[in-house]
Amino acid sequence: MIPSAPVHPGDLYLAAARDERLRPLVDAWIGEMTRAVATVSDEPTARAITALVDGALIQALVTDRPLDHRLLSTTVDALLRGLHDGNDPAAGTGNDAHTRKREQWRSVD
Repeated sequence: MIPSAPVHPGDLYLAAARDERLRPLVDAWIGEMTRAVATVSDEPTARAITALVDGALIQALVTDRPLDHRLLSTTVDALLRGLHDGNDPAAGTGNDAHTRKREQWRSVD
């Protein structure tokens, strides 16, 4: 059965927790999201951001509380700047191509 409305990733995750046949689809979603984020960061940071965003989406879904876009944006920005490694936030990741790509993403908002 094909859903008539777009499927929320959180719905898919929760369904996959009960039905292992859906797990390859979840794995593909995680992989694609991580690859997209990796265009503006290194791979470990992309995985961390993917986990953060997925967790935030699931929390919003199961609690009926709105997603805190400002908090999520601030936290993702901190991860992109390398705070998770204790680096100087002004230093960025050290990859000029990633820095330029992040600036392009920010300008879209």
